[in-house]
Amino acid sequence: LPATSIVGDILAITLDGSTSFSVTQAAGQQIRLGDVTTTLGVSGSISSLNQGDSIVLVCKQANTLWTCYGVTGNLTVT
Repeated sequence: LPATSIVGDILAITLDGSTSFSVTQAAGQQIRLGDVTTTLGVSGSISSLNQGDSIVLVCKQANTLWTCYGVTGNLTVT
């Protein structure tokens, strides 16, 4: 995730041609995907290994909290 963000920032990722993607976090950051949240801080992430998997995140709290409002495929939340 970006180190700095403002409420409403959008981050979109689609796996197309590569082998995987992983959205990693810094200290104090977290991602909410439905009723599941990543582990707070650097040990939390969302990742995918399947072509066409996508995620769209919107910043809900400056610099720290992102919420998924669009997802395609099977993502791994840690």
